[in-house]
Amino acid sequence: MRFVLLALAVGVAAGCQVVDPIVPSPTPEGVALRATRGAADTINITLSNRSTGSVGYNLCASGLERRSGSSWAVVPVHRVCTMELRLLSRGQDVSYRSVYLAPLVRGEYRVTTGVEMPGGAWRVVQSNAFTVN
Repeated sequence: MRFVLLALAVGVAAGCQVVDPIVPSPTPEGVALRATRGAADTINITLSNRSTGSVGYNLCASGLERRSGSSWAVVPVHRVCTMELRLLSRGQDVSYRSVYLAPLVRGEYRVTTGVEMPGGAWRVVQSNAFTVN
């Protein structure tokens, strides 16, 4: 009986998948994030999925970063988002207009967002840099 339980435990453990931690990546496995400055204090965000399957996302929860010398600093964003995970099918794009309550000061910015890749791994996708004058 012990041998059967041990064999069962080993079999279950062998079948478990280890999920990667959230890892920053400019373009993970065919997913791209594009950001452009919109009217007033808005940023237009487009997520493109060219991966092998559907990806999970929530563009409302995207972060904003401003270049500070040779690094990037997080810009506090005060907004309320529902925290559902939406699915984007392979080959599809989705756009979102993010409105910022505080004026964006002059500088270079980029957007970051978390994406659940096919297979369950989480990645942080970074957009292109854009300028606010």
